[in-house]
Amino acid sequence: MDDRAEPGLAGELSGVDGSSATDVWAVGSREVVQAGGAINSGTLVERWTGGSWSVVPSPAPPNALGARLAGVKTFSATNAWAVGSYSASTQPGNRTLIQRWNGTAWTVVPSPNPDATTNLLTDIDGASANDIWAIGNMGFDGYGGTTTGLVLRWNGTAWSRVAVPGSESDATFSVPALHDVVAIAANDVWIVGRAFHRTLFTTMPIALHWNGSTWQRSFLTGAPNDGQGFRSVAALSPTRVYAFGSTIARWSGSAWVPEAGTLPGLLADATATGPSTIWAAGNRYDLNAASPRTLAMRTTNG
Repeated sequence: MDDRAEPGLAGELSGVDGSSATDVWAVGSREVVQAGGAINSGTLVERWTGGSWSVVPSPAPPNALGARLAGVKTFSATNAWAVGSYSASTQPGNRTLIQRWNGTAWTVVPSPNPDATTNLLTDIDGASANDIWAIGNMGFDGYGGTTTGLVLRWNGTAWSRVAVPGSESDATFSVPALHDVVAIAANDVWIVGRAFHRTLFTTMPIALHWNGSTWQRSFLTGAPNDGQGFRSVAALSPTRVYAFGSTIARWSGSAWVPEAGTLPGLLADATATGPSTIWAAGNRYDLNAASPRTLAMRTTNG
C-alpha cells in the first residue's frame, strides 16, 4: 500500500497496552493519501517511552487498499502484538490483520480468514507470550454487519481458528458479535459481546468462558438493555471479573449480576490497573451537544 501521511487528515486510536511505565503502545487508524491522490485508511501505531509519544512505522500486506488496527497486547519491550483488518485489491471484503513487534520493527504475521468476504479482529490478549487469543467477527449479513464470532489462538508458532460454541448462531442465540477478550490464565479466558436471543426477541450481553477444556456461555438478565451488549471485560482475579457496556456487571461465579443500572453512555474498553482498581472508558450522551462526549469511570472497591 503506497501511502503517505498528510497534515490535517484524521486519525483515531482504538487500543492501548503497555509492559511498563516507559513502554506503552497505542494503535488505531489514520487517513492516508494513496498514489493517485485517493484517501483511504492506514494503520496507526504510536509508542510511549516515558517522555513523549511517537509514531512508529506499521506495515500492511502488499495488496492492501486500506487497513486499521483495533487492539494491542504488550508482553515486553521486544514482544508486542496488534490486530485489526484490511481490504485487499485481490480479494473481496475484509481480511484479518495481525502484526508483531520484535523490538526493532513491526511485521505482518499470517492469520486465518475463514469467511470468503468479511473477517475482522477487534481485540487481543494472552496469559503468556506463547498462548495468545485474538477475537473478532466474520460473515456479511447484507446490511453492513457480521454474522458470526471469530476466535483465533497463537500457540507460539502459528495462528489457528478455534471453534467456540456460543460464537456461532444456534437454537438460543443468533448473529453473535464478539468485542473484547481477557486472558487471566491459560485455563481462564473471557470473551464478551452480544447476540440476539431467539425466544426473548432481544439482543443481549453475552460472555464466553474457557476453563482449559470447555467453553461455557452466559448472558446478562435483570438489567436495562439497549442492545449494545458487553463491549469490554476486565479481571482483578479469577473470581473478580467485570463486564461493561451501557451497564456494568460482575460475574458471581454462576451468573452475571448488575453492578450499576443504565449508564450515561457506553463504556467501550476497560482495564485492571491494581489489586482493586479498574478503569473503563467510552462516550456519554449530551443532549446539549452536537456529538458524544468522553466518559471515564473508575472503581477502587473491586
